[in-house]
Amino acid sequence: MRNTHPHRHLLIRSPRGPGTRGLVRLRRDCFVEREAWETLSVEDQHVARAVDVHRSLRGGGTVISHASAAALWGLPTWGSTLSRVHVTRAGSSGGRIEQSRHLHIDALDPLDITSRHGIAVTTPARTVLDVARTSGIEAGIVTGDAAIHKKLASMAQVRECLDRLPRRKGIHWARDAVGLIDGRSESVGESRSRLVLKDEGLPPPVLQPLLFDEGGALIGRGDFLLEERVVGEFDGRIKYGALLRAGDHPGDVVFREKLREDAIRDAGWTVVRWTWADLADPARLGEQVRRAIERARRLPAPRGTWRPS
Repeated sequence: MRNTHPHRHLLIRSPRGPGTRGLVRLRRDCFVEREAWETLSVEDQHVARAVDVHRSLRGGGTVISHASAAALWGLPTWGSTLSRVHVTRAGSSGGRIEQSRHLHIDALDPLDITSRHGIAVTTPARTVLDVARTSGIEAGIVTGDAAIHKKLASMAQVRECLDRLPRRKGIHWARDAVGLIDGRSESVGESRSRLVLKDEGLPPPVLQPLLFDEGGALIGRGDFLLEERVVGEFDGRIKYGALLRAGDHPGDVVFREKLREDAIRDAGWTVVRWTWADLADPARLGEQVRRAIERARRLPAPRGTWRPS
């Protein structure tokens, strides 16, 4: 099987005929069929652009990097801009921003370069650090959590890569992000929730606890457990999509989630849920969780038990 990226087939160079109706222009001589293009997510559209930019590179030594590498690896790009394809070349000067790409000039150890679908790209570990250095700590943590959770990188690899990086702009963000990455978070919403809870001064939660009823039967897994009394749940639409089974209607998932939450409450835990909108107002979310903890403290201890997943 050829090691090529699945979006390569979308690219059309020098379309036949005098017009480009029905096509989306990526660069001067590269177009994509509009019908196919519009079926892609923003991230997949960016991957197609990255494939095109990679084909246009002259000579070796330049690799896809930063948020563009994250997109190629299937990692979340939350907090990063996808308006241009990011590439990196080893050196000390000459970086520039063009219409279709952002060329970074930086230290580039051979250990930090690999191939993804036949495309030269930074390793997942280096990608996490580059995202943190340029897009901030939170973006780096979101990408890093996913890289560890998907087993694309280990924390040892991320730390070893950090040790190889020079003292360049944003390196302090990368260091701070590395200290907070946790691969037990399973989504962007869970990663951001964890950081909000920390910034709001709430007690460190247990991530992904396994919850059992008083008879020892497994109820399910929670997103967060605070003070062993409060189960916190990030309620994102993507989460429900991931729980769909063959032949399921979305309402079936919601019903199963309701039964699961009822069982958690019956076992004595207090449950608090929040959404993307709540993450946009950290102070309000922090207060919502604090109230849940205070309510739980006034109640008997849960009859159910838990253990780490």
